[in-house]
This record gives sequence, structure tokens and C-alpha cells, in this order.
Amino acid sequence: MIWMVEKKIFHHVLDLGFESVRIPVRTRFEFNLQNGTLIADSLSYQLLYNCQVLEKRYPQLKVEDLERQIQKTVKRKVYMYLKDCGYIDRDQLPGI
Repeated sequence: MIWMVEKKIFHHVLDLGFESVRIPVRTRFEFNLQNGTLIADSLSYQLLYNCQVLEKRYPQLKVEDLERQIQKTVKRKVYMYLKDCGYIDRDQLPGI
């Protein structure tokens, strides 16, 4: 059993209609491997991005919706990264 810690920067594209903003999201994620395969329910991640700048520049922005969208994007990209590394099979990808 091996615990892995990865740090990556993923990008979320926020489409405001009149402008698209590419938001860099620093992500730290941990997971457990057994025999080279991801153990179910061992994946956890932390996100870091500059929400204050986005709120200041776009006052009409709903922070709760943005947070939900960013989490969904990062979750999808983390799973795709794990698949590309061979830690999970295609059929193990959640419906995201």
C-alpha cells in the first residue's frame, strides 16, 4: 500500500458571455495505491485559487456556483490524470 501526493495546476474556464476567464487552480491531491491501482474512496483533494480577485473584478459573480463548477472541473481533470497515469481503468471513471 502506497500513499501518493500530487500537486498540479488545472485550469477552469469561466464563460461570462462577454468574456472568458481562464482560472488557474492549484490542486493538491492524495490517494492510496495498492498493486498500482487506485483504492476506491481514498482520493482527497484541496483547491487553491484567487477568489477575491474574481469577486472584485466581477461583482455579479455567484461564488457558490463558481466553487461548484471549479470542483467539478478539477474532479474530472484529476480522474483523467489518474487514468492517463494508469492508476485507474476507463470503466472506473465516475460519471462526471
